[in-house]
Amino acid sequence: MGYKVIGSDRYQLPLYLTQIIIPNGVSQINSHCFSNLPNLKKVEFPETLRNINYGAFAFCYSLENVTFSQALQSIRKFAFYYCINFSQIVLPISLVDIGSSAFSNCENVKSIDVPAFVYSVSGVFDSCYSLTSINIKNTCENISTCTTYNGPFTNCNLEEIIILESVTEIKNSSFENMKNLKRIIIPNNVISIGTHAFSNCFHLSTIKLGNTVESIGGYCFKNCVSLINIEIPESVVKIGNGAFKNCENLIAVTFGRQIPKCEIDIFDKCKMLKEFYVNGKKVTNVSLPVTYKIAHNLTENGVCCDTIFFTRKDVKKHIAIVFENGKKVGKIPNNVVGLCDNCFRKYKEVQTIFVPKSVKSVGRFCFYNSVGKENVIFEDKNAVITTKDEFLF
Repeated sequence: MGYKVIGSDRYQLPLYLTQIIIPNGVSQINSHCFSNLPNLKKVEFPETLRNINYGAFAFCYSLENVTFSQALQSIRKFAFYYCINFSQIVLPISLVDIGSSAFSNCENVKSIDVPAFVYSVSGVFDSCYSLTSINIKNTCENISTCTTYNGPFTNCNLEEIIILESVTEIKNSSFENMKNLKRIIIPNNVISIGTHAFSNCFHLSTIKLGNTVESIGGYCFKNCVSLINIEIPESVVKIGNGAFKNCENLIAVTFGRQIPKCEIDIFDKCKMLKEFYVNGKKVTNVSLPVTYKIAHNLTENGVCCDTIFFTRKDVKKHIAIVFENGKKVGKIPNNVVGLCDNCFRKYKEVQTIFVPKSVKSVGRFCFYNSVGKENVIFEDKNAVITTKDEFLF
């Protein structure tokens, strides 16, 4: 039988239609072919069906569970978007391609049975709020091809997700806004975790990072307010901006033999943080780069930091202003070792800025459009590693 397609002349279909039987021999359903049929309850697919295209059944609010052809190869973006009457989705092992948001907002789906590669497609089941059960069709070939996790279940209410052992990368925002997620185990093959990967997972309290993770992206665990402790494996070499920002109940952080390269704000607004363990020992003096604001909070909690950077946000709150020889002088705290890019940019509250000898580095455009060059007084300028003056003022 020849190649057959059901087209997109959907204006010919009455809105009261409740059942569609697609004849044998049809191999493709085109984009929006049956979309916006609010009373459609039942669809029968032939075994010859290979492709279901973009939005083919989108907004079919009454459509009940369907049985897919065992020869089905692709389901495109938004194919079953807002099919809110689905309770179960079973995808055939023959499927090799699925588009993002293919089943998003199917808010009454409780269980899915899917090939492993689905894990690498973003938002396939986004906002399927009732989803509680996930079964992966477990074949060696299927599993081994899934090397990335790309957030197929964003905005779902799952409490736990098992990441496949074949996964080496967790993409940006993969678990973002999964507010009921409580536990996650990162398997040992994972090398990188992307930005915002677990941000806004408010109930996430248990995280086990595999011993192959090398990088943790910016804002990765932002707003994980149930997190109390975290162990950073020895393999980690880099932690990005704000990785644990606003983890307001985080108390303890454990590192391996040494602390990896960290951005200065990874523990911003972690107001309860008071315990650090390095190489198996609790330490009260941590060689961790932090902003002055974070250092101030840690000091109040009994932890000292020796690598403190002054940021633009620190200037207004933490610079000391005094009057000397009739001039208003801004003094940087003595324990600061570096001034960040744009630190005093457009700051005109003082006439002179005094930089203590503890400062060893000055970032780009640090004093741009602030006080004049002659009014920046370095206690020991020879010790400062900086860019050329034309990039400072």
